[in-house]
Amino acid sequence: MTLLSVCDAPHSEWYRTALARCAELRRRGDCLSIGELAVGGRELMQTCGVQGRMVGRLLEQLLEQVLCRPELNKKETLLRLARTMLCHTEG
Repeated sequence: MTLLSVCDAPHSEWYRTALARCAELRRRGDCLSIGELAVGGRELMQTCGVQGRMVGRLLEQLLEQVLCRPELNKKETLLRLARTMLCHTEG
């Protein structure tokens, strides 16, 4: 589902479910944005050697993982996960 279709259908079941899920995550204090990740772009550049757009892509992929599994939002865990993701994209 695209963002545009969500905006066009604010009363859809999907929309209500998404809002409820976000509210639940916010109440628990879970990470909901790249800025709330336990690692930032600078750490990824220094530790993983990524640059440019790859930094942003990697942060987005890490956020997707953390949204599904909030317990992953720990610095060492995310850096290890980032290294694994890079190995899979290079190979």
